[in-house]
Amino acid sequence: MYKELFKLFAPFKKRQYFLSVAGILLYSCYAIVIFSISYLVDYFEQGEFSNFIRIVLICIGLAIITFLLEMLNSYCWKKTINECIKYLRSLVLNGIMKKDPMYFIKNPTGDILSKIMNDVVIVAQSASIGRPMLQINCSRVLIVLVALFILNWILAIIVTVSIPLYYLLFNLLNKGIRAASNEEREKFSLIQTNVQETLAAIETIKIHKKEAYIHQKSDVIMENHLKKFDKLNRYQSIGSGLTSLFRVFLPIFIFLIGIYLAFIGQISIGALVSFYAFLPFLTEPINNLSDFYLGMQTTVGMSERVIAYLREDIVLDEAKEISSISSISFSNVSFRYHDEADYILNNFNLELNKGDKIAILGKSGSGKSTLLKIMIRFLVPTEGYVKVNGIDLQEINTSSCYSRIALLQQNPFLFRDTILNNITFGDDYSNEQIQHAIEQANISSLLNKFSKGLHHQIEEIGKNLSGGEQQRLCLVRTLIRDADLLLLDEPTSALDENNERLLVENLSKHLEQHDCIFAVVTHRKEILNICNRAIFFKNGQAYFFNLNEHEQRDTLLSWMEED
Repeated sequence: MYKELFKLFAPFKKRQYFLSVAGILLYSCYAIVIFSISYLVDYFEQGEFSNFIRIVLICIGLAIITFLLEMLNSYCWKKTINECIKYLRSLVLNGIMKKDPMYFIKNPTGDILSKIMNDVVIVAQSASIGRPMLQINCSRVLIVLVALFILNWILAIIVTVSIPLYYLLFNLLNKGIRAASNEEREKFSLIQTNVQETLAAIETIKIHKKEAYIHQKSDVIMENHLKKFDKLNRYQSIGSGLTSLFRVFLPIFIFLIGIYLAFIGQISIGALVSFYAFLPFLTEPINNLSDFYLGMQTTVGMSERVIAYLREDIVLDEAKEISSISSISFSNVSFRYHDEADYILNNFNLELNKGDKIAILGKSGSGKSTLLKIMIRFLVPTEGYVKVNGIDLQEINTSSCYSRIALLQQNPFLFRDTILNNITFGDDYSNEQIQHAIEQANISSLLNKFSKGLHHQIEEIGKNLSGGEQQRLCLVRTLIRDADLLLLDEPTSALDENNERLLVENLSKHLEQHDCIFAVVTHRKEILNICNRAIFFKNGQAYFFNLNEHEQRDTLLSWMEED
């Protein structure tokens, strides 16, 4: 895991080496200054003032150099950390978008957000500067130990023996910290999921006066997280206690022995003062290394979650590419979300060819949207198979397939940007194509309301537009694509009768101009006027209707009335 984590930040390797060299150079200057204390004290005690002044001038020069190096180090460290956080967050977000759609059904949104916003920061901070931090602090320990042995080998041996003892104790904390970190992150993701659900449902909560109930549920979730955090905190606190013990009592022990050695003439007062001054510069890197060790245990727990997002799912991108979609067939397709669940589709069969216009109807939860998701490989059949152009959908290159599909989902997706960018979605279209799609989706009157027209700014998730306006805007984005498979999920559910009638008329014109397979999930009658076939899901069964035959059409309409 460590190798995989550090390999991830290979683009920053040169920057890491620079930080290491600059850091080692900085602390070498500090070591020379501290070592000079021995000469300053001894020259002053012996009355050699010319040598004393010379050492003072050297120390002043080194102070200026360390000042400049300290500024450079501070700037580069922070810059590197922030760039690495942005780099890893971008990688994770890209990895998430490549995940199979089923992944998002199985994993809570809060857990995904936790990885992007929190885990990424901790992992990036640890891994990006981990190598230079390790190199710098190991070098600092080495530099200080060399200086200590020069000053007095007896005291240096005592210090050297204490270091492995310190790390031996820390090694005992390894597994506990790693396991506790994983548990704490999982509980924290549930907090984010809960907050997201609460904010999304705030109107429902207030109308039903359930603030206290939701608060109680949230409090239980936060309390569960607190328990896991407390467990992690106990392990980390033991580590902090060991660090404090080493940092506080080792210098006192060394000072007492040093006084005795000075008394018997084994060390000069200047050397003892210099030796004692070096100890904080030894305990600091030891403390940093222990923090690094503890932090990496926590980080490894999080990095396993983060790196899982960067490992692309196995997809058949080397599979067969298609340039068009002329037919789709379902052969004995059954689907359920897990083994204990009821089948949503059961032994379903359907054949669609270019020119077919099929309406999909039925009660909520009967399988309408599930059928669309299987059709576009957002869901994989539990049994049976789906073929496109006679080829199993699982064997077709995903990108080539999606390039021939246009989809309008029931919940419109709009992002914070202009109307134009929401329509084009980053693709290049001519003004003629854009205007034609605008007319077909009947949003000219909407654009006339805004002084900037297509350049009007849409707020987050389109909250400055009504539900019907959002739906029609997303329909423009769908119709502008020259697709072989046009899928609409409740395209008129938020429209009044007049706008629904105009939209259906324009859709009819669009379908006359584009030879495609058209499938629409609906519970409204108006859109049936442009369909020649229909599926009605009822009591777990799929019933098929030919809308060109009046008797079958009348039966379907009566079923819709009953529902």
